[in-house]
Amino acid sequence: MQEIYLIDVIPFLYLEENTFKELVIKFHNYLLLNNIDMLTSCNVSIHLFTKNYNFIEELSKYNVHIDRDFNDFNDIVNIVSDNPNNSKFILFSNTIGISKDEIEKLNELLQYEENQIILGKNEEYISFLMTNAYTKDIFENVSVIPVLYDIIIQNLNLTNSKIEIINNQQLFFNENDINKLYQFLTTKENKKYCPDHIYEHFTNLFIELKELQK
Repeated sequence: MQEIYLIDVIPFLYLEENTFKELVIKFHNYLLLNNIDMLTSCNVSIHLFTKNYNFIEELSKYNVHIDRDFNDFNDIVNIVSDNPNNSKFILFSNTIGISKDEIEKLNELLQYEENQIILGKNEEYISFLMTNAYTKDIFENVSVIPVLYDIIIQNLNLTNSKIEIINNQQLFFNENDINKLYQFLTTKENKKYCPDHIYEHFTNLFIELKELQK
């Protein structure tokens, strides 16, 4: 069974002390839950890096290995690197835009192509990395999240791997992105990225945001 490293981005983000802070935390919790729900349907082993102690009840519904034994992103890279298997899938929790079917297709590609690296991104940051040729050097000079695409691609260009870029991911960070996500998910072709029971949570967050903005 493939192991997927899911990184909860909340410990790495600066959350302003304002009216929206608790709403943003809930926003990220449901983004995380959306990815766990999606990955669970893929029949994979989920290794979750998180410092979240307030979302335990929701997480307990899923078969997830929770790892809190890290202080920074470098610690996570070291833990991932300790696994001798060169096939890795690293996903950041604030990502939406990759489905079960797409993951399965990308995994098939990795089975037929040696030294392959598949990188998901938006305009500025990476959303996921899949590879069958993992080395710790991929994250050289990377110490913070979100991870800048420009730094990663410089590192990847120093490898002998074939690189494929997937551009259709969305990454979300603050209260301004709640509206952005809501608009993204109301498009018919994007409904596959979020099940109805989690979409309902995002709808409620959108309503809460509108109330706070009055």
